[in-house]
Amino acid sequence: MFDFLLLCVLLVHGSLAQRASFLLNKPQVSTCRWTNWIDRDDSSGKGDYEFDENHKKTCRNGVEKYEVTLVAGGSVYDDVNDVPSNVMIYNPASSEGPQVACVNVLQPRCKTNSNGWKAGPSPPCCLDYKARFCCKIRNFFAAVGKLPVSFDGK
Repeated sequence: MFDFLLLCVLLVHGSLAQRASFLLNKPQVSTCRWTNWIDRDDSSGKGDYEFDENHKKTCRNGVEKYEVTLVAGGSVYDDVNDVPSNVMIYNPASSEGPQVACVNVLQPRCKTNSNGWKAGPSPPCCLDYKARFCCKIRNFFAAVGKLPVSFDGK
């Protein structure tokens, strides 16, 4: 609201330089909200599956982006295809909510039994990961002034 009032004052009383400065230096409006890091299980059994069913509601407008990293620490990746140690899957709309997963049967050289349960060591089987999701915030434009206004619809 303050931005809108300031813009109105600048449009009426401000110089061209002041108006340009305001518009060019305006802070970015967040288009998503990050969840906490999720580490719901260890890398055992059939793999490592990171999701939180509560995020079916939190992320009902979809996921804009996500991050994944090892629980033990290290690089943070914003694309599962960039994770060097395992073949990973990202599903923004699984029945459990947004999910990042590592499935043992998809890992080259990972020994599994006939049911897909891990029979070999990690690596080459799945390591223990954690993930977080940036849930989209629904945006609309206010009728007055066409300024972006955001709300999360809770």
